[in-house]
Amino acid sequence: MDLATLVTDGMKLIGRGDLVPEGSSPDNHSTISLSLGEQQVIHIALVDEYPVIWAPLPADLSALQPDVKGALLDVLTEEPATLFYPGSPALRQTDNGAELVGCFSNSAVSGAEPFVQALDQFVRLSQQCHTLILRG
Repeated sequence: MDLATLVTDGMKLIGRGDLVPEGSSPDNHSTISLSLGEQQVIHIALVDEYPVIWAPLPADLSALQPDVKGALLDVLTEEPATLFYPGSPALRQTDNGAELVGCFSNSAVSGAEPFVQALDQFVRLSQQCHTLILRG
């Protein structure tokens, strides 16, 4: 799978070729980071041959109020995630906060259009989680 080309083609498809640095093409052996503004960064990489996407979130998940945790669960389960493997996207705790992580399904990486749809869904989920965490 050529994930780097898929990311580049997807960004060009939506008119955001500027997110892929000019003169340096991403490769399949490195993490591809896309800065989406307002301090939101999305990372994409092949991990053990699986296409994975993740976004850091400013949170200690264990310290969140129960109503915020419930709202996060609702956000993550209300929309079918057919473009991701079952169980993802999901939140996980890290040493530096939390992150939303997803593993793209085969259909999501079958072309630029489904990839952009999966990326859009992930970005929306990330933004919703970020908003809920900041409120809590």
